[in-house]
Amino acid sequence: VGTCAVGLTLMLIWSLGGLAGLAIQGLQVVDAGQLGLCIGYYLLGFLLIASLMVAAGSACNTLKEAQNLLSPMMFLLTLPMFFWIAVGRDPSGTLARTLSFIPVFTPFLMMMRVASTPPPPPLEIAASLAVLAVSAWLAMVFAARVFRVGVLMYGKPPSFRELFRWLRAKG
Repeated sequence: VGTCAVGLTLMLIWSLGGLAGLAIQGLQVVDAGQLGLCIGYYLLGFLLIASLMVAAGSACNTLKEAQNLLSPMMFLLTLPMFFWIAVGRDPSGTLARTLSFIPVFTPFLMMMRVASTPPPPPLEIAASLAVLAVSAWLAMVFAARVFRVGVLMYGKPPSFRELFRWLRAKG
């Protein structure tokens, strides 16, 4: 909660500074709806990523094990940056629209698309928020199951196969 609040505070400071700079220049290119979507995507994206980090941390006993488990996750989180230029050039294109519905990409790419002219259709925005919300919920369920089993396990680090077995475990 603290890390999320720090992120929101930073977003508030940067947003106010940006809006003040635009107001000084006599420009108004950002509306309240865009800022609301930014907060919504941030919160849902934070829940998704934080849940995956909790699952990785719960499954490990040492920092070295956690680093090994987080490497693929960090790759996934940096992957959207490779598409920023393509999405910025054609925010309504097929690539941008497709990537916007991949949960790890959604918070990053949809904000670019929402700020574009013309913005994506409201149905597409709502659908991407729904996909992100369901993904965040599923990630929390996964993290809870891994936490429940991971806290009881001690000794060897789990493999990806074991993590998925823990996910399917009942109770």
